[in-house]
Amino acid sequence: MKILVSAYACEPGKGSEPEVGWQWARQIARFHDTWVITRSNNRPLIEEGLKSDPNPNLHFVFADLPSWARFWKKGNRGVHLYHQLWQYNILPLAHKLNREHRFDICHHITFGAVWYPSFLYRLPAKFIWGPFGGGEDAYEACLETLSTKGRMTERIRKCISWYFFQFDPIVRRNFDKASLLLARTEMTAHKIPSKYVSKTEVFLETGFTKIPQYNQNKPCVRQNLFTASRLIPLKNIEIAIVAMRMVIKKAPLARLHIFGDGSLSECLKEMARKLGLNNNICFHGYTEHAALLEIVKEMDLLIHPAVRDGGTHAVMEAMALGIPVICLDNAGPGYMVDSSSGIKITGRNKNDIVQKIADAAIELLTNDDRYNELRMGAVNRVRDHFLWDRIGDRMKVLYQKICAKKF
Repeated sequence: MKILVSAYACEPGKGSEPEVGWQWARQIARFHDTWVITRSNNRPLIEEGLKSDPNPNLHFVFADLPSWARFWKKGNRGVHLYHQLWQYNILPLAHKLNREHRFDICHHITFGAVWYPSFLYRLPAKFIWGPFGGGEDAYEACLETLSTKGRMTERIRKCISWYFFQFDPIVRRNFDKASLLLARTEMTAHKIPSKYVSKTEVFLETGFTKIPQYNQNKPCVRQNLFTASRLIPLKNIEIAIVAMRMVIKKAPLARLHIFGDGSLSECLKEMARKLGLNNNICFHGYTEHAALLEIVKEMDLLIHPAVRDGGTHAVMEAMALGIPVICLDNAGPGYMVDSSSGIKITGRNKNDIVQKIADAAIELLTNDDRYNELRMGAVNRVRDHFLWDRIGDRMKVLYQKICAKKF
C-alpha cells in the first residue's frame, strides 16, 4: 500500500508529540511505502534520524507557512490557529503527491487532540484520524483538591471538549469522512458521537522501543516508592504525600522519592515538613531523563495519582522496568494499567482515595507474592501491547481491514 501521513509534530528523540509522529511514521513504513508531510523545522533531526536508521519506504516532505505567519505560534499563543492554517496550507501539496503516487490511505497523526483536525479527508483515499485525545476528564472525586481557579479551568475545558466533539464543523467532517477513528483512551472513545462507534478503536498513541534490562532479583525488603511528573495541581502529588503518613505506620522505612519540579514544588515540601515526613519523602527536582531511568531501576513502586492524563511515559517506563503501578482508574493510566500490572484506585472523595492508595502501597511493600505477580504482569503488559513494533503490527492489520472495506 501507499500511505500519506500528516505529522505536524515529528522529530526523533524529542519525546511527547514529536516522538509519537516519528515512531508512527517508522512503524507504518515497516510495511508500506510512506510519505510524511511535516514542518520544515523538523528536517534536521529527521535527516539525522534517517542516517542512523534508514528505511527506503519512508519519505519526508517538508512544508511550512510563510515566516510572517509564524508570529501566531510563539509560545502557546495561537498554536491552534497556526496548526489549522498549516493543515489547510498542505492540501495542495497533498493533492500533488496523490496525483504522483495514488495513495490508498491518508492518515492524520499529530497533533493528537480532537481540536486539531485535518483536511486530508478531502483526498480521494481512505482517511484515518488518530490516535487523538481530548475527551479525558479530571477524576471527579479529586476536583476538590484543586483551587477554585483550577476547578473552573477544568469545567471550561470540559465544555470546550464537548463543543468540539459535538458541534465543531471541521471535526464533524473528519468524523463523517474517516474510515477509522483511533481514540487514545476509552474516555475519548465514549465522547465520539454514537453514530461513529462502529469505526472507532481505542489505540494508545505512545509506545516503548524495547524492554530494558531490569533487576529481576530485587531485595525482599521493599521501601522505595516514587512519582515522576511536573509538580502542578493536575498531577495531584499531595495525595501521595498524605498517603505516606499511613504507609509508614506499617512500613516505617518506606521513602517516597518525588522527581520533577513545578509551581507546587515549595508548597509540597512545606506539606511534607508539616506532616513530619522529612525522613520519608525526598524531593529530587528536575532530573534528566537518561539519569532518571537509571535511578528508577532501583525503585520498587510507582504512585501516579494524576487527576487527568493521557498516555504517560512515566507509567509505561515503570511497567517496562518491572515496577508495579498504583494509579487512579481514569483516562490514560487507567487504560495502560490492568489488574495484572498494578492497582487502579477508585474513590468517593479525597480521603477515600488517600486511604486506598496507602492500603495498596502497604500491600505491595509487604506481600511478596502479590508484588512479584504484578512485577511480571507489568513487563508482560508492555511487551504484549505497548512496544512500538506491536503498535506497527496492529496498524498493519487495521490498514488491511480498511482497504478490504471492513470498517
